[in-house]
Amino acid sequence: ITGYGDTRPLYTWNNPLLTRRNDRVEIYIEIKKLKKPPKKDQ
Repeated sequence: ITGYGDTRPLYTWNNPLLTRRNDRVEIYIEIKKLKKPPKKDQ
């Protein structure tokens, strides 16, 4: 997953509500990545 960074996030909102929704999306992506089986073992 690319687009999320400490210096240049994919989405920047002036509205705190939209920022909060963006944070929830980022957390959802992190959970999805944790559920993925690691390809390094293969």
